[in-house]
Amino acid sequence: MKNQYLKLKKDLLKAYSLKVDKIESSLHSPKLLKLWNKHAQVLRDNYSPQLWYLIEQFSFFEKMHEQVGKISETKDDFYLDTAEEYLFEKWNKSEFSQDFLQFVQKGQSVKKASLSTLKVVEDHLSVLFQRIVLDKDIDHKNYRENESLGEQRKKGVLTHIPVLNMRFEDCELRLHYHSKKEKDQFPPDILVGVTLIEHFSPSSYERFEAFTDTIIPIKQKEFVSFSHQELPGTSMINLYHRDFVDLLDDLIHENGHHHLNYYLNLQKLIDEPTDNIYYSPWRETLRPLRGIYHAYFTFFWAFKLFKDLSESNLIHPYYVFTDQERDKIYTRAIEEMLMLEYSFKDLEIAYKNKLITKKGMELVQKQQNELIQSKKQVLALKKKLSKENLKKISELEKSLLKAQIHYR
Repeated sequence: MKNQYLKLKKDLLKAYSLKVDKIESSLHSPKLLKLWNKHAQVLRDNYSPQLWYLIEQFSFFEKMHEQVGKISETKDDFYLDTAEEYLFEKWNKSEFSQDFLQFVQKGQSVKKASLSTLKVVEDHLSVLFQRIVLDKDIDHKNYRENESLGEQRKKGVLTHIPVLNMRFEDCELRLHYHSKKEKDQFPPDILVGVTLIEHFSPSSYERFEAFTDTIIPIKQKEFVSFSHQELPGTSMINLYHRDFVDLLDDLIHENGHHHLNYYLNLQKLIDEPTDNIYYSPWRETLRPLRGIYHAYFTFFWAFKLFKDLSESNLIHPYYVFTDQERDKIYTRAIEEMLMLEYSFKDLEIAYKNKLITKKGMELVQKQQNELIQSKKQVLALKKKLSKENLKKISELEKSLLKAQIHYR
């Protein structure tokens, strides 16, 4: 599986090279084309999902701008208004909406504001290209730093977060950190976390070792940990506002996304109707099928981790769990099992309605089979819960029953 995943990364790189040729023919920016032509081979050898995404966006707005120009020449007010309204909405929903709206507020027409914003994006892409592909430490007033790439701006000066390589027995992680304090603080936390996962849940560690290779700490209370399908193996982990049990959970949960994306990049698992008709017990709101399928697959690994932890004495030379942490682990194991059970019934219904492929159902069915085998053992953990968490579990069971009656 690990070898197949590495092959997938190579396939992505090959696909990116083809996209470079495609985008080269559609771009009209002299500044960008000059860079592309001069460093074409280097570009092909350096896969950057974010750079490719922005280039696609730039090409789209270039074409839209040209179309509005052609419609202007026809002097058809109806089509011109419709085209400008569409262009306005697209810019307004883009990552450069603030720049676009500032030009509009200064009195520029939609067409002129679009051209002005294109120049801003062009400057940003030019610098981004050189920073990513050519490894040049350059900056520009229109360049936007990106924390997910390890960049930050302090007192107007753009800096790049250093990378610390962490080598384990079977795998090597790259950890970005924002300061010297982090360099001293976070590697031990992650080292202990991964070591405990390997010790208490070996099968979880095998998957972590296969699918995760980079960790970037994020420092925002409003964000939980996250990852992107376009950045295989890279996990943005909130190490600031989460406790140690949460850290174990986040490492495995985000790895679950990498694991699922491996399959999604190779074959079709589900149809993706956008109707929000499935109740998500994790979010306590209605979600589309894709959200439920992703949630089931990824939260299963959290269930497995907490189930495996609950089977041991939770004592290790590197870490001894407190009574409060033990209570949380037992509670999380039960919570995840109950929510997974609820959502699996929705997946079965979707499969009967031919919204999930045979391969897609096989994947989650294997997980469900393992859950069923552990159910009696996990429910027995209720005897170990504090009164507060036992009440919490009881309330969850009632809410799931209420949701089942209401939504099904």
